[in-house]
Amino acid sequence: MHNIVNTKNFNNCNFHNKKLSKLFLQEEHKFKPPATVYDRMSGYQVYNDVYNIFQWKYMSIVWLGYNIYNFIKETFNEETIDDYFIHGWFNVLDSDEFLHWHTHFKRFGECREKENLFMISGHYMVDAENSATIYRDNNKEFSIPTENGMCTIFDSKLEHKSDFKKDGLRTSIAFDIIPKKECTKRKSVRKVLCKLGDIK
Repeated sequence: MHNIVNTKNFNNCNFHNKKLSKLFLQEEHKFKPPATVYDRMSGYQVYNDVYNIFQWKYMSIVWLGYNIYNFIKETFNEETIDDYFIHGWFNVLDSDEFLHWHTHFKRFGECREKENLFMISGHYMVDAENSATIYRDNNKEFSIPTENGMCTIFDSKLEHKSDFKKDGLRTSIAFDIIPKKECTKRKSVRKVLCKLGDIK
C-alpha cells in the first residue's frame, strides 16, 4: 500500500530548513486565522489560496523548487510535466494543533475527472521530526514518520492528517501539482499558480 506514496530526502536540507523556518515564522501572521475561524485548528493555513511560496524570491525557496521539480520528474514519466502548474504554501503547527483528515483533490479535481488527467500533492518537512503523517486508503490507515528534509508526493485523492508529538512548532510545506489552471474555479488560486518548469 505504501507504493502510492513516494518519499525522498533532499541533500543540504539542514542549512535551508533553518532559513525556511525563520521565513515562515516571519510571514505566518499574514495568513494564519484565529483558531475559531472556519471551525478548524489554528495551524491550518486556510488563507493559502492568496499566495504561492514558489513565487517568493528567496534562495532556499529556489533550492526547494529545484529539488521538488527533479523529484517529480524522476518519479513520473510525463512528457508535458514542465507545463503543469504548482501551488505551494506553509503550515506552522503548535504542540496542541494538528491537521484533520483531508484531501487536496477537491481543490483541483474538476478537470481530472472529466479528462483523465493526473494530479499529485505533496509536502516537505522543514522542522517536523517526532511527528508523523497518517494516510488512509480504502479505510486502511498507515503512518509514515516525518524526517526533516523529507519530501513526500502522493495521489491527491489520498486522505491524510498530521500526528503531532513534537515539543514546540511543527513547520512544513504543502503543494499541489495540476495539469492546467482551469482545474480550479477559484480565481484567487489561478492568479498565484506558476509553471512547474519555472521552478527548476
